Amino acid sequence: ATSSPAWHECDIMAYTNFHLQTPRGVIIYSAKNKTPNVLAIHGFKRSASALLPLAERIPGLGFVHLPGHGGSPSFDEVSVPAWIDGIQKLVETFPEPPLIIAESLGAMVAMSVSARAVIAVEPLLSTGQLWPLHRTIREARARGIPISLEDEALFADSFHWVLDRISAPTLVLAGSTPL
Repeated sequence: ATSSPAWHECDIMAYTNFHLQTPRGVIIYSAKNKTPNVLAIHGFKRSASALLPLAERIPGLGFVHLPGHGGSPSFDEVSVPAWIDGIQKLVETFPEPPLIIAESLGAMVAMSVSARAVIAVEPLLSTGQLWPLHRTIREARARGIPISLEDEALFADSFHWVLDRISAPTLVLAGSTPL
């Protein structure tokens, strides 16, 4: 991973942005040092800055910018498996696997990546009755926010296959009201 000031989010400016070229595309993460012990991964169409309040409580936290979300460059393919491959390449550059805290779509990715442990907040294990997400997509489009059919297609099938890929201790947090 190399440091680069070429791309950043305004709320994460106190952090260094590191870029890692993977076979799928560039992964960008923001951290105060090159190999944070804890990584946070945001959810669908959000940005790493949404998780910035976690930094007040978790020292050494780094933020992964999910490809194609929040202004980060897209991968060659819009898919959870592509993001898993890319973020796996990232964590393989660290001397030790990090703890990963992730929400929603980011949690699906995190549960499939080598980690010391995973905290998965509201993972999208089933998409069949995921009305809040479909409502959010519809409302975002009405406000002029572009959400491609390719992005929407991510939620056509269940993500239960991710459960077979879990290799680290994983805590799943889900409330009675979805994110």
